[in-house]
Amino acid sequence: MQQSILLIEDSDEDYAMVLRACTGVALDIDIKRCAKGAEALDYLYQRGSFTTALRPTLILMDLNLPGMDGGDLLALIKGDDKLKLIPVIIISTSNNPRDLLACYSRGANAYHMKSVNYPAFKLELQRLLNYWLTDCLIPVRLEEA
Repeated sequence: MQQSILLIEDSDEDYAMVLRACTGVALDIDIKRCAKGAEALDYLYQRGSFTTALRPTLILMDLNLPGMDGGDLLALIKGDDKLKLIPVIIISTSNNPRDLLACYSRGANAYHMKSVNYPAFKLELQRLLNYWLTDCLIPVRLEEA
C-alpha cells in the first residue's frame, strides 16, 4: 500500500534533500509538497487545485514558513477533528527549547532537528519514516480500511 506524505517546506534545497533521502527507504511513498501554510490548508481541505488530493498518512513540516507560521499551522491542524489524527512531525533546524515546547504543546507528534550533515540527515530521515510508516499503528490508516 502506498503511503502519502505531505511535506510542508518552503526551501527548495531542503525539499530536494528529503526526496534524495527517501530514495533509500524500502517503502512505497508518495510525497506531496506545499511551500506555504495556506497552501497546505488548501491541500488538507481539498480546496482549489487540490480537490482530488489524498489524505496524507503523515505530515512532515518545517517551522519557518512564509506567511503563516508553522506553529500556527500545527495548531490549526491539531485543532480540527478531521485532521488531528494525522501525525505531524516537525523537522526544523531549531533546537530552541521554546520551539520544542511550543510544538509539543500545540500537538506535534514528534520534533526532529535537521542535521546539517547530509549523510546523517538521510539516515535520520530514513529511520524516522520507517518508524512512522511501518512500526507505528496510525489512526488515519484505520479510517481507510
